[in-house]
Amino acid sequence: MNQQNTNTEDTIDLKELFFSLIAQWKLIALCVILSVVCALLYLRVTPDTYSVDALVQVEDSKGASAALLGDLSNMIEQKSPAQAEIEILKSRLVLGSVIKDLHLNIQVSSTENTLTHRLLSDTDYKTEYTKNSVIFKDSLKSFEIRQFEIPAYYLDRTLHLNFDKQSLRLTDPTTEEVILTLPLNQLNQVTGPQGTWKVGIFTKDQLEATYNIKSLSIPAAVNAISANYSVAERGKLTGVLGLNYQGQDKEHITKVLNAILVTYSAQNIERRSAESAQTLKFLDEQLPDLKKQLDDAERQFNKFRQQYNTVDVTKESELYLTQSITLETKKAELEQKQAEMAAKYTAEHPAMREINGQLAAINKQIGELNSTLKQLPDVQRQYLQLYREVEVKTQLYT
Repeated sequence: MNQQNTNTEDTIDLKELFFSLIAQWKLIALCVILSVVCALLYLRVTPDTYSVDALVQVEDSKGASAALLGDLSNMIEQKSPAQAEIEILKSRLVLGSVIKDLHLNIQVSSTENTLTHRLLSDTDYKTEYTKNSVIFKDSLKSFEIRQFEIPAYYLDRTLHLNFDKQSLRLTDPTTEEVILTLPLNQLNQVTGPQGTWKVGIFTKDQLEATYNIKSLSIPAAVNAISANYSVAERGKLTGVLGLNYQGQDKEHITKVLNAILVTYSAQNIERRSAESAQTLKFLDEQLPDLKKQLDDAERQFNKFRQQYNTVDVTKESELYLTQSITLETKKAELEQKQAEMAAKYTAEHPAMREINGQLAAINKQIGELNSTLKQLPDVQRQYLQLYREVEVKTQLYT
């Protein structure tokens, strides 16, 4: 009896369920209509977001030092050269230059561009950034900002911009106080209580609306770009960087990303040229000293050979000699590299810490080899040391 009741309770009457849904068709239809309307409203008031990408290949400038280290490179933590380039691409050095070139610190919008206005109107507002000016326009009218340099007191603060027939007016939206009134269609420079204003806004239209205008400080402008801008290495230690920039205007984000690439490339060439010039200067200063060291080493070696004629050098000693020459040459070249980098970086810089670690590792191997050489007969040991000095100095000089 209990089993029969259980089966009855577990049975779903599809026919009854169907008629229950039919009975509520008005409510279901209303929910569907409301969902469609909400989706359409969302699509209308929410601007589209676009994304552009670019790839940058980073050249490994450490190839020479890696070749010097050979197997020692496995003993030292190796960092991708791309990490430093990522920081440069995201730095104020690059982004700040792009901001100044395209006037990206100037932000303009219409006070009419509200949620309600976007629902009821088809007006399309657009801001164009060029090297000469910033152009703000809607479907019918526009104005061009050729200069907008304001006192530091007003940086990062929104001001209201209004137009009369032949003048423009800047107002504090909080206090509604008129800050400045200037002639339209000309470059103006005036000094106020907070500092100097350099403003030039041009238009041929009769503009009756109120506009929001803001001049960002460089740090704030960099942060504004960084919020939609990313750089990351594609894969591990590939040396290929992927750049991505997002925004609501396809042409604008493409222009900004291209400007970033051009600025980075120009600064990269300039930086490498400066490094090459500094390296040549360093070598010019070091070559006379290396020549003197080579002459001294050859003189001492020749004197030793004249005193002892020939020296019986075993195969084991020759092996030690080859290893010692290789290590000493690597050490000397790393010390030269260290001296070059010390002129550009502090001791705490990652590049300096890395090369110091390389020198520490190679010094350890040299110390172990020298301990072995001390076990050789005195004459053989002196011969190997002098011969090593000549070979090392010769390789460095040539």
